[in-house]
Amino acid sequence: IKHFIFASTANVYSSSSKLLDETSKTIPDSFYGATKLCAENIVRQYQKFFSVDILRFFTVYGPNQKNMLFPSIIKKIKEGEKITLAKGLGIFLSPIFVKDISNIINFLISSCPYKKLRLLNICGNEKISLSEIVKRLEALLKIKARIEILKDEPRFFIGNNNKLKKIYPDNNFTSIDNGLKRVFSI
Repeated sequence: IKHFIFASTANVYSSSSKLLDETSKTIPDSFYGATKLCAENIVRQYQKFFSVDILRFFTVYGPNQKNMLFPSIIKKIKEGEKITLAKGLGIFLSPIFVKDISNIINFLISSCPYKKLRLLNICGNEKISLSEIVKRLEALLKIKARIEILKDEPRFFIGNNNKLKKIYPDNNFTSIDNGLKRVFSI
């Protein structure tokens, strides 16, 4: 083995009003995030023997996805289920289209191995609220969503991908609008 790529998650972080970068505190608030962080710590031990990339994925979406945020919102809109939005905004995200992830991983596989650990946030360039995502999905589905506005403060789960951009030459990631259109083109 010369190079190992580990698929982790942004869920190792907790929500923050600041951009989350690779040096942000890791305070997972779910079993999923906690187990991924444990696995990251195990994978780190192998950097003495071969190159290691740890990729923290933020809000991945794409065609044929199931049981994740975007398909859940689509289902709720279609079935007239209530969507709750803190202060009418909901959570703020930096989603990334699945094809962009595929391209990044292919690039990392084909790039020259190095002798150290790389920890990279893998997220899109756009920062968007859940309410904006719902509005765009409403337009594509031609269905009005059933919204409930909560008094809670909006959460922020936005990644900083500057470190990725320094090593990945093609960082014009799929826009939210184009990505959502591709989700519905099947």
